[in-house]
Amino acid sequence: MSCRFLLSPDVPSSEQNIRHLQSCRNSGVLTGSGCGRDLRFRSCTSPLANRTYNTCSLTSPLANRTYDTCSLVGNSGVLTGSGCGREIDKADFVIRFNLPPVIAHWREDIGTKTHLVTTNVHTIVSKFHHLPHNLEWVQAFRNFIRNCNLQNTHIFTFPFNVRGNGDFFLKFQETLKSRGIPNKVLMNHPHHRRLMSRFWAEEGLNEPTPTSGFYLVSAALAFCRHVRIFGFWPFLTDRRQRALQYHYTLNYLHQDGGLNNWNHRIDREFFKLVELYRDGVVELVTDTCR
Repeated sequence: MSCRFLLSPDVPSSEQNIRHLQSCRNSGVLTGSGCGRDLRFRSCTSPLANRTYNTCSLTSPLANRTYDTCSLVGNSGVLTGSGCGREIDKADFVIRFNLPPVIAHWREDIGTKTHLVTTNVHTIVSKFHHLPHNLEWVQAFRNFIRNCNLQNTHIFTFPFNVRGNGDFFLKFQETLKSRGIPNKVLMNHPHHRRLMSRFWAEEGLNEPTPTSGFYLVSAALAFCRHVRIFGFWPFLTDRRQRALQYHYTLNYLHQDGGLNNWNHRIDREFFKLVELYRDGVVELVTDTCR
């Protein structure tokens, strides 16, 4: 994997950032073309069984694609009452996080379109319990995907952040495929994520593990001409001092918004997004769209 992460004094920093991210645009998704290669986890290198590569498509659906406008939609309670649904849906490509319910109840605030959605082990287990290969689980997942308007999405996973997650997502991917559920499961390439972390550390954001939201904002800069960010807000109150729910789907106020998470401080990520906004790299929507 060849990615350039060198700064040039002759090019503005914001333009440099995009160039560096674009140099890795085709390597974020694990594909079958890497069969036989080892993969490096955080602290060790482990040979990956051909089974993993064989379950992956030969090419990434994001490779060599450029969208004019992308919306990345976080789950912050700042979206409640925002009226941003139409603005979100204007995008050519919409990314959401942690299998959110994209239903009519929140349509005015969050929109209806989804092309890529992330998930992790915790989300799947909390929503559907464990992952048995039985019809009851499959039907529950199928119903959720249909009812939450996520039928035609790619599901983006991070199987190599924690050892053991790889087997979980292999079973998840194989179950969906064998049961005829149309969602394609994509696996993030750990080397790409590690390079992203290194790049942002050199830019002053040194976090042990970037959130999936910040990671995909970085990735989107490589395949979207205009990146619009909604629902990324780590604070307890909005700009009008209105107390917020942790997620727009919850009916209780949160205590820290993830600000005290030792693994990643989302406030520091947010301030980096503000820098990108000030440089004209992204559009960061933090108020209502009315």
